[in-house]
Amino acid sequence: MVQSVLHTMHRPGNEIQRIQCVTAERWEDLFFTEPKSSPDAFDQMVQLYRDYIIPRYGRFLHTFVLFHLPEQISFNLSHQYGSIHYYQTEPLLADCLSDRMRFHNQILETDDPLTQSIFASLSDAGCTAVVSGSRRGLSVLPVANTLGFLSRQRLVLNCQVNASFFTMNPTDITSSFDQLGTAFGCCIKDGVILYPPLFNREAFLLHKDGSITIEPLSLTAIEVEVDGIRYRHGENARFYSRPQHIRTPNGGYDLVITGNRLCALADGGRTSVPSSGFVIHTRTRPVLQEQPTVSFHGLEQIAFGIQCGNSVIRNGIPTNRFRSSFHDIRRPWTPLYPPTFYPVRFDTDRAPRILLGADDHSKPMLVWLEGAAKYGHIPGADSCGATLKEAAEIAADLGMRNGVHLDGGGSAQILLNGNRQLQLSDRDPAAFQEAERAVPLAIGVK
Repeated sequence: MVQSVLHTMHRPGNEIQRIQCVTAERWEDLFFTEPKSSPDAFDQMVQLYRDYIIPRYGRFLHTFVLFHLPEQISFNLSHQYGSIHYYQTEPLLADCLSDRMRFHNQILETDDPLTQSIFASLSDAGCTAVVSGSRRGLSVLPVANTLGFLSRQRLVLNCQVNASFFTMNPTDITSSFDQLGTAFGCCIKDGVILYPPLFNREAFLLHKDGSITIEPLSLTAIEVEVDGIRYRHGENARFYSRPQHIRTPNGGYDLVITGNRLCALADGGRTSVPSSGFVIHTRTRPVLQEQPTVSFHGLEQIAFGIQCGNSVIRNGIPTNRFRSSFHDIRRPWTPLYPPTFYPVRFDTDRAPRILLGADDHSKPMLVWLEGAAKYGHIPGADSCGATLKEAAEIAADLGMRNGVHLDGGGSAQILLNGNRQLQLSDRDPAAFQEAERAVPLAIGVK
């Protein structure tokens, strides 16, 4: 059972801030859910690039070929490409298309008949799109088949909210192993790690003894099991992740993991480290099944946990600075790691926000700070959005004692019994109508 309360705050300049605060009775009722994959999600991602990303950042970007691979389309390809054996087809296609295609006179060209056949099959099925910035160059961006729309869930829950960050901007993609729409950041339910920790960011952790902490979580603190073999950093393997590492060292064998799946096995080292995952570097070649299994161990004492954005409030004290590490897009020469477009100014960058936390009685709280419409914003009619500093102050006013940011921006939404009470910030630039963004992961409340 959940309770929802709406608030409206007045800001200087005739601006307002609408807030939805949802409280639940028990943490046991919260769980992670993956929205049903939707074929429209690819079209929505392409539209996001055409309506927003390219118009806003196009002067810094080149040409991108976006594609996805529906289940009904398959190709008779060798999964060995160079020194890499791929366990997912999308990264293999991304490498093949990147190596064999060029963009000339506004036309994609290739001299390889097989590449031409593959690209034609995907294009005929409506599974490709080309978007161009102002700079020269070509990149191929696979879109994961993990994206879906919360409003279309067949199972109507008391409450749903978007959860983790996921790769979305072109700068979030640092290797062919990455796919747009891949969730990242640790998620734990009843001691089971669904997604591994990355980037040593803060995590909200409900321990099985009932205590709550917000603390950094490191990839090196867990064990990773691949087809029955457990790997631990510093013992029988080394783990490589961004931003500390761009490539693995020479020699050995590299198990490339993105999200919670094995993506590839590379021989010889010097493997690109994905942004949405990590690489296990070992000196012994593993024997793997055709469809390897991956699981994570070491946080069995956690009943519920999520690692996403910066903390909001810790033990009743609002967070007043970045306590987690994020990429500064103003320093493009530094190693990229997602989300590359996270706010660089703690006190002034406003956006829609989603907060998850606990009140003084340790009961779950979910908060949606409605943001400004990307197109057609009317001061005083639409919310202005909140800075990270303002979000912390609002959390304290609402009675939150410990809390963290979930994925905000255009993804931000809370649904009660399948319905929204506030408005999305993503809009159609022509009609200013709301445009729901597909997401790979959500938190549901029974």
